[in-house]
Amino acid sequence: MAMPSRWRSSIIEPLLPIQMDGERPALVEHNQLDEVMSWLANDLSAKLKADYGLDSIKILVRTNTVKDKIVKHLKQAFKKRKQVKGSDIEKLVMTIHGAKGLECEVGYVIDPRF
Repeated sequence: MAMPSRWRSSIIEPLLPIQMDGERPALVEHNQLDEVMSWLANDLSAKLKADYGLDSIKILVRTNTVKDKIVKHLKQAFKKRKQVKGSDIEKLVMTIHGAKGLECEVGYVIDPRF
């Protein structure tokens, strides 16, 4: 089956924020979900140190299975750092479907299919 021409482009358009005064979105690629979770814990910790509130951060995933793995990993990581309570981590991570209509300043989209 041939791919539609709009998907065959070798040029990837740059990601841009809706509000041009914000940070530019970044694409971070990892080969394994474990690598993603380690990077995510470190980046999330940096965002919290930069005074982003928990209500302004969302971690979006495709499935509940991935959600459960990320929540478990982040709870362990932040138990040592004492930055976030376990119950708050559960509020940060949600499925893409469950996040419809929500807005946030910092958004992570984790999709292990790619």
